[in-house]
Amino acid sequence: MFYRIEERLIECTQEEAREKKEPFVAVMTTKEWSQTQEKFQMGIDLEMELDQPCTTKAEVNYDSLTGTFSIPDRNINSDKDYQFAFALDETGIVFIDNHGKAYEMINP
Repeated sequence: MFYRIEERLIECTQEEAREKKEPFVAVMTTKEWSQTQEKFQMGIDLEMELDQPCTTKAEVNYDSLTGTFSIPDRNINSDKDYQFAFALDETGIVFIDNHGKAYEMINP
């Protein structure tokens, strides 16, 4: 899913998000990100543990920020966390999530 960031999130196509007229938010699976990351020209080489992030962390790169989130599930008393990664630069942010939690959190 792709959104332009305006006063609120406006759903758009991947092509509209890449035009970079407004900052964007994208939610993609690991597979989708690996297949399309070059099209975004974000200058990010995201070589993290995308399938198994174990902590919330961020890494500062030359012109971007990358990281992972590990969010506890407060509704269930278990050791399972919601885990996903992100890539952020001046053009937008991409959440890389195989389980749908990032989409659930930003869905307007």
